[in-house]
Order: sequence, then C-alpha cells, then structure tokens
Amino acid sequence: MNMIIKAMVSTALIISLIASCGLLVAMVSTTELRIAFVQTGHRPERLVNEFGTSVDMFERFLNVKIQTLYKPCDKEELPSVEELNEACDLLIIPGASIPIEKTTLKWVFDLQALVNNPKRRFWVFGVCFGHQLVGMAYGFRVKPMENGGEFGVYTIDTTDCISSITESLTVVESHRRTVVSPPGSSTSGKMELHVWARNENGIQGFVSRKHKIFTCQFHPDYTVEYLLASTTVKEFTDEEKRAMLSARIDNHLVAERLKKLVYA
Repeated sequence: MNMIIKAMVSTALIISLIASCGLLVAMVSTTELRIAFVQTGHRPERLVNEFGTSVDMFERFLNVKIQTLYKPCDKEELPSVEELNEACDLLIIPGASIPIEKTTLKWVFDLQALVNNPKRRFWVFGVCFGHQLVGMAYGFRVKPMENGGEFGVYTIDTTDCISSITESLTVVESHRRTVVSPPGSSTSGKMELHVWARNENGIQGFVSRKHKIFTCQFHPDYTVEYLLASTTVKEFTDEEKRAMLSARIDNHLVAERLKKLVYA
C-alpha cells in the first residue's frame, strides 16, 4: 500500500512539474517584442506582388510581427528618442538605394542622431543601408566598392559574440558600398562597436551590447529567389543560378543571434 501511495505522490509531482514547465514555456512563447520599422524607400510593384513588402520579408525572416512603421522617406517626421523608448524594444533600419556617404537627406542625419543618442534604450538592427548608417553614426567610414559591389551568395567570416565561437556564414549580398575603419581610428574615440563579421571587402556586421546595436551588411531578409528577381546590375549564368539556389543560406542563424541579444 505504501508503495502505491508513494507512486501516486511521485506521479502527482511529475504532473505538477510538467504543468509548471508548460506554463513557463507558454509565458516565454507569448512574450512579444515591440518592433518598429523604418521604411527607407519603395520597391517595384512587381517585387511586392511576388515577395511582399520589406516589412513582410523581415517578418518572415525573424518570425515576428512588426507593430509600428515609420516612413521618413515619405516625409514623415521621425519620433523623438523618448517616444521611441516608450514605443519599441527593437528598431529595424533596412536597406535603401541611397549613397549614404554623400546624401543630403535630412531624415538620414536625423536617424543617425537617434541611433547615437545616449538616451536611447531600444535595440537597433541595421541591414545594408542600415548597417552603413549605424557605422557612420559611430565614426566609421562608408565608401563605394572598388570592384563594383557584391551581388550573389557569399561566405563571410564571423565571430559569434554570444558564445565566442569562430565560424562562417553563407549569406546573400546585394550592395555597392562598404564600411571601413578610418586609418588609425579603429580603436579610438567613439568607435565602440565590435566587428562580428567581415570579409576581404570590408566590415559585414557590428554588435554592441552596451549600445544595443546589431547590424549586417548582407541581407538576412533576402532569399536567393528575391535576389535573382531584384538584381539588375549583374547577369547570372544558369550555372551560377543553380549553385545559388542550392546553397544553404544561414538567415536563421542571424535571426537566432539577434533574438538572443535582444532577449538577454
């Protein structure tokens, strides 16, 4: 009889633990980041019809819902840093066809000031143009690439700033400009961002827990199919297309890294 009672108690404890774990998982899974997105331009209708908007592509890439959209490219005023602190946990700055190193657009300078504002409490995730904007905000330099740009599938060297593992990623690139450190300035002044990814053409990613920054020069929001449909500056051979379409793109690893940083 005692053995039966003990077994019943043990079973009850196990059921209680399972229920508690289930509740914990449910609590974690329902935790939703407040995400805002800066629209930096407009895509051709044919691409939107086939692949969705830039917001749609980032939502698929990150498996999240973007709640707030800001449109400075349509002459909307950007909110203040105090307003953004209350509105979001993560601000996404995507790509744009803007030569950032010589632009005179006021909203671009306003966005740089927001990124580098010491009162900012939300994370910033910059991709391509967004990566370049963040770099310039923290004292790095952007310049046109001597080889005309990177368009296609590339392997980049990375340092995993979460677990300190050195590895590489296979990514989709589509850009004509690159971020570099000014001569003699890589460790001075306000250049407090860690380079987590690079290749022979320049810096491919910044990260800083202190400044709540994570960036990619490459496009984790792109699929190879989107790249092939959108790129007009380079002709790919059939063999190149087959090779890119069969490549295993590591977008999911980038999403995991970003979420680990923001949830930490």
